Amino acid sequence: MKPEVNLPRGTSSAFQAALKTDSFEKPIQGTTVKIILGDITKVKCDAYVVPQFTSAASYGGVGGAVARSGGLKGLEAYDKFVQQKGEQPFGKILLTPSGGGNSKSLLHVVSVGSGEDNEFNTIQTAFYNVLKLAQEQGIQSIAAPALGTGMIGRLTDKQSANAMLSAIHQFAKEGGNLDVSIVIYGSKPAHVDFIETLELGQFEAAKDESGKKDINLADWVEGMSRDAKANRKFRTEQN
Repeated sequence: MKPEVNLPRGTSSAFQAALKTDSFEKPIQGTTVKIILGDITKVKCDAYVVPQFTSAASYGGVGGAVARSGGLKGLEAYDKFVQQKGEQPFGKILLTPSGGGNSKSLLHVVSVGSGEDNEFNTIQTAFYNVLKLAQEQGIQSIAAPALGTGMIGRLTDKQSANAMLSAIHQFAKEGGNLDVSIVIYGSKPAHVDFIETLELGQFEAAKDESGKKDINLADWVEGMSRDAKANRKFRTEQN
């Protein structure tokens, strides 16, 4: 049974129907945008967007899920890159083969841990850079998580939606054309926040602001423990 949520003010019949399903689609000019409730590793596309630290790959959250679903070599490629080149600036994007799974490539986005005062601008800028690089490299479809909302992320779901969708809007205004899926894991309220922001065009007025999401230490510890357990099981099965 899906949790009840406070319905937003969207008016289209497609929007109202989407509240009862797991997918909503609406174009932003020449770019198709899908808001999906589900597991990003189940989405078939050319490239996954994976949030990364400045000096190491993230094997928790999305990174861990991608590694365990066939993309381990892609995560290791990012690790090797930062070991050779050193710490990377926020907003940097690195394209690598995935090594397996449902995407051919990984778009590593340096965005984890930029802090509450910088995270909105980091996500907005980094996701725009993702879109530009994807198009330059001939990538036609990407899937991304709700950037900036992870265990140590400082953005609320609504802030993440505004940052990511405003980046798509700028990209589309410049003639960009991609299929973009934003995949929300495990939270119908977050899914609704993204749908509302897309449906009502709220992202067009988005402005830089400080992150409003608090870090819950207990949730962080629980999440790290869960990811570590899953990663240990995965590596055991690989040996």
